[in-house]
Parts: sequence; C-alpha cells; structure tokens
Amino acid sequence: MSVGDLADGVAVAFTRADQRSRDLAAALGIPAASILASSRGGGPAVARHVVDLARTILLLGRRRPRVVLVQAPPADALVAVLAYAAIARRRVIVDAHTGAFLAGRVSTVLLRLAARRAAVTLVATPALAGRVRGWGGRPVVLHEPAPAWTVTPARPLVGRARVVAIGQLAADEPVAELVAAARSLPTVDLMLLGDTRRLPAALRAALDGVACPGFLRGEAYAAEIAAADVIVALTDREEGVMRGACEAVWAGRPLVTSRTATAAVDFPQAVLVATNVTSIADGLAQAIERHGELVRAAPAARAVQEERARVALDAVRTTLLR
Repeated sequence: MSVGDLADGVAVAFTRADQRSRDLAAALGIPAASILASSRGGGPAVARHVVDLARTILLLGRRRPRVVLVQAPPADALVAVLAYAAIARRRVIVDAHTGAFLAGRVSTVLLRLAARRAAVTLVATPALAGRVRGWGGRPVVLHEPAPAWTVTPARPLVGRARVVAIGQLAADEPVAELVAAARSLPTVDLMLLGDTRRLPAALRAALDGVACPGFLRGEAYAAEIAAADVIVALTDREEGVMRGACEAVWAGRPLVTSRTATAAVDFPQAVLVATNVTSIADGLAQAIERHGELVRAAPAARAVQEERARVALDAVRTTLLR
C-alpha cells in the first residue's frame, strides 16, 4: 500500500458532529466527497442507525475503497467497516474517541476486535494507547488536526467578556456548573453551543440569560469562535481531551478547560479547572484577568499543537505503509 491510496479512501462517522472526521480526512488526503456522515434525520435513534448502516454498506460495496476511516462510537459503524475490510482485505483507521472505551461490554469487545484488525487506532491519551497496545493494536495519539476554518486574531478585551462554551452538551460535560459559574461573574456573557435538547428538562428551563444558538456548522460555527474572548471546554472524563480545547488553541483564544490526566501537557497555556462551580468561576475570572497575557502566548501554543499534529499524522501514514 502507498500513501496515495488514501485518495481512494472513505470516512464513516455515524454522528451529527462529524467535523473531526472531515478534518482528519482532509489532513490524510481522503477526498471530502468521500465522507459518509449521519443521515441526521429525525425519528428514533435506532431507525437512524439502521439507515446509516445501510448507507455505509451500499457505499463500501459501490466504492470498494482501499482505506476506511471510521469513528467509534457507535459500535455498529465498526461492524460494517470490519466486515468490509475482512472481505475486501482493505485497511482500516479507527478513530476511537474516549467514549468508545467507556461504552458497554459489547461495544468494548467490538472496539477491541477493531483495534486488533485496524492498521491504526487513533486515541486521545497515552493511557488509552497503552490499552490498545495491550489488545494487540497499533495506536497513535492524535488530538485534532488543523480545522478547515480560520479566524482573525483575538481582539483586546474591553468591557464585557464573551465566553463561548464548546462541546456536545453530553453527560460528561458539567453544563449546570458552568452556567452557575458564569452567572456568578457579572461581566460575563455565556454562549452555550450545541443542541440543548440533549440537556435534562430542568436544566433547559434554567438557561434564562444564556445565549444558546444551537448546533452550528461551517461559517456559523467559525463566527462564534471568532467572536469569543474566552473559550471554555469541560469534561469530567479523566482521559478526555476536548475537541473544543484544541479548537481554542487553533483559534488563538484564551482557554479554560478541565484538569484532566494530560491537560497540563496538552494545553500548557490554558487555565485548568475542576468541574465544580467555584473552580470554574475562578478559572473564568483568571482567564479574563490574564486575557492579554494569554493572547500573547497563543502563537507559541498553536505552534506546539501544530507540530504535535504533524508528528501524529506522519506516524499514521508510516504505520499504514507497513
């Protein structure tokens, strides 16, 4: 196999939030037109997954790609791709998000089989890489390649601070604590990105005064990043590395993120916090107070992240050639 075979690849992501797969595909040379994302239709989740599974089988049968990049979770995407790879003797790149390691027993077994079969398994942390290696897989630690969008440099902070929270509003994100923390700071305007329908009803009812533009894509998403004075990305997963945290670095914006197992190494210029109201509020206040300093440090932080991504992507290509 040659790296050029990536141009004959496809990417599969059974998720509405498929931009990571798109950025990864672009960085690896997989054509953008070859990305199969979730149908994003309405109706029960099970029905959507059945539709996505059928679309995947049809695409793989029609295109017969030499390489398939598949995001996990969900597990059913792995089933379709592994079956195709076994029959057609093709290479697979598994993009294993932290949540894939925390799913149920069946999903974990499928991930383990996928990691053993895959040419490369992408993970967020060295600890997760160790698990994949213990399964007989070939892991590469890769966070986020450079996004498709670019934004203007951060402006000086004058007056109220626009704090943009990036995430999926998933169960591991301390949304209630963040909202309470922002409300305790009188000069903060909080923008909560994501589909608020994912939140508990009681929390949705308590979002008065919080701007919730919904799930954004493309230019609308980039515009919110550009308008941010501070970006916050939080998780209670010890092995989590938030995509939003990486995007803050790419955008050159001051970052407040969770004090996870690798955060001090991954984001040395960030303000690190615990996932409680007091710590988050203190972190936001610190980011606002140190805004000018953090903005001046942003180019160096971006350069480190850029080099880390380059090395990881080179490792993926090298492993594929073996």
